[in-house]
Amino acid sequence: MDGVGRRNGICVLTFHRVVKGCERDHDVTWKSFRGVLDTIVRSGDSVETQLGTGESLRKTAVALTFDDGTEDHLQVGEELAKRGMAGIFFVPAGKVGTPGRLSLQQVLELHALGHILGSHTFSDLPLRQRMSRQEIQRELGDSKAFLEDVVGSEVRYFSPPGGVGWQWLSRELERYGYEASRSMVWGIYRSLAMRWTVPCVPVTEFTVARGWVGTALSAHGLPLAMRSMWIIKSMLLGRARRMARKMLHERFNATG
Repeated sequence: MDGVGRRNGICVLTFHRVVKGCERDHDVTWKSFRGVLDTIVRSGDSVETQLGTGESLRKTAVALTFDDGTEDHLQVGEELAKRGMAGIFFVPAGKVGTPGRLSLQQVLELHALGHILGSHTFSDLPLRQRMSRQEIQRELGDSKAFLEDVVGSEVRYFSPPGGVGWQWLSRELERYGYEASRSMVWGIYRSLAMRWTVPCVPVTEFTVARGWVGTALSAHGLPLAMRSMWIIKSMLLGRARRMARKMLHERFNATG
């Protein structure tokens, strides 16, 4: 254990779009994003990109992950590089070069800045419980191969869109040579046994403003209110969960 009351493990922060003005419930502003980075610097915790080995789990560390390969992520990567930080960017291979997403050249630039690329499937659609061998090959295998061909290095990490995985996923990920998969389960990554459903702390304007992200970083654990909300969210089915999340964020935006 490092410090008083701080258990070892990786606080895996998950970002989506970083924008000037939030339009979606998973957006975060540049001001809040830079504030989170400042908090990490003050904490003294190392910023890690190793999710598939136990070494990083033996200390208090932070990992910065980014989903969807949106066009703002190159600027995000540049901001991290200025601070000597590296992130893990989960890119949906089939969306590269499409409107609002990273171009092929920008993916190369991200890699050149020292960031790690991971697969976010090929189509950026949630995985289904029953998928054909051809569909699994496309979403897990072809997405990995595409990114590896682009950057010329191994793609080791995966993140399923929406954090939705099924019982078959860990077996297939291992079969295709992945080392770990980041989920959308809220929590701190403390054991290598969790590597196929690596928990995270979602970073949105809501979770930053509520102080949840700051508390997770300083205490290296989820605040009580966040743990309670996760229990409620985990009890809801997919559509009901999305509706509840939307209502919560709309209420937050209305009250400031």
